[in-house]
Order: sequence, then C-alpha cells, then structure tokens
Amino acid sequence: MPLMIQKGGGIRRNNTTIHDIDGIVVVTLHNTRIFTYNRKTCTAVLNTGGWNTPTTIRRMNECLHEYGFHNRVCKADFTDRTSLAITE
Repeated sequence: MPLMIQKGGGIRRNNTTIHDIDGIVVVTLHNTRIFTYNRKTCTAVLNTGGWNTPTTIRRMNECLHEYGFHNRVCKADFTDRTSLAITE
C-alpha cells in the first residue's frame, strides 16, 4: 500500500475501507466498492453504485491519485453509467 495510506492520510476515512489482497486493491465507501485496482494489469474500475455524490467522486479521484493515475473523474462522467474502467 502507498505510504500515504499507511499513515492515515490520503483516502483513509472512517466511512472508507481499503483492502489489498493478492495485488487487487479494493476501496469501499460505505458498502459500495468505488475503486478496484489490479496491480498486475495496472487497470482500475471505478463504480458509483448509483451514488453519484461529491464524496464518491472525491474518493475516486483520491484513489486515482494514490495509485499513480493522471486521470480525474467528475460527476458528468457517470451521468449515463455507474462504472468506468481506466488503464494506466
């Protein structure tokens, strides 16, 4: 895990959990997997779970930043879908 996460900064919040199992990082906001990152393929899947809120978008962007993506998402990216795949 990135150092920032280990120290409690970055994307770590009371309502957000981070699990890294066998190279797959899953970030859950409340009960929704909002970010799944595969270290082997360097791909990420973002998922609002229908919760297209400022907090969801902010957490997604924090995840993208933490894992070295230069992409950023905004609410408009999810107006007609709930998930989005990104490759480094």
